[in-house]
Amino acid sequence: MLQYPDLQHMTVRNILSFQKIDLSVGSDLLRPRRTNCALSMKCAGHTTYFCSGRQYEANTGNVMFVPKGSEYRFRVEEAGPCLMVEFDTAEELTASDIYPIPVTNIHPLQTMFERAANLWMFRKPAYAHRCMAELYSILAYLEEQQNISYQNQHCYSIIQPSLAYLEANYYDPLLSVSRLAEIAGISEIYFRKIFTSLYGISPARYIRTIRIEKAKNCLLDKEMSVTDVAEAVGFSNLYHFSRTFKHVAGLSPTEYINKIRREGIL
Repeated sequence: MLQYPDLQHMTVRNILSFQKIDLSVGSDLLRPRRTNCALSMKCAGHTTYFCSGRQYEANTGNVMFVPKGSEYRFRVEEAGPCLMVEFDTAEELTASDIYPIPVTNIHPLQTMFERAANLWMFRKPAYAHRCMAELYSILAYLEEQQNISYQNQHCYSIIQPSLAYLEANYYDPLLSVSRLAEIAGISEIYFRKIFTSLYGISPARYIRTIRIEKAKNCLLDKEMSVTDVAEAVGFSNLYHFSRTFKHVAGLSPTEYINKIRREGIL
């Protein structure tokens, strides 16, 4: 029996679907014995899973790995969209249980899921290979998150309130490292040290990256101008936004939009 998902050695044989699900509060559904594996991620809200006599809470702090062969029931406690990919593996990963994988930062993962779901929906040329590439990026990210979970639980618990605040207020132009350190109840120097040890980058750079990742999603919305996107992710100055976007993404916002149009994502 699978003791825990071995993401490092997992080989994807086939993708069955990438989808976005948004069920109403109180939805209570039984899923019979699965014929494939799945990864399920809540973008917001809260869902409770019941499997093999155990109860698991799915929220923005984890991703559910659901092996082939598992049978479970889930109930939506708090509304919020769920992103899911169903796939087969070369390995026989059958099990009766569900395995939550802690995630310290949902935003890059959400970007990968949504990009793949969009590709899967419109099925333009090369969509299958692009979806496979996104799935492997998701698995690689989750493997990194597993390592963070194993090695840095204590450090993470110290700054967790700050991370929650950052997630909810990333768009605030007044958001600062000193404010995050204050929320954690530690000095700014110590906060920077812990944060950098967990994420491999400084908190200021992390905030910039989160904003740009959010901006990439917003730029997919044809009804939002570049100025609208800049304001939505916390930039009051369009020039500063464009310069930061190009520094992080390697392209200006306009160049990025043209690129994804050429690739068939828009």
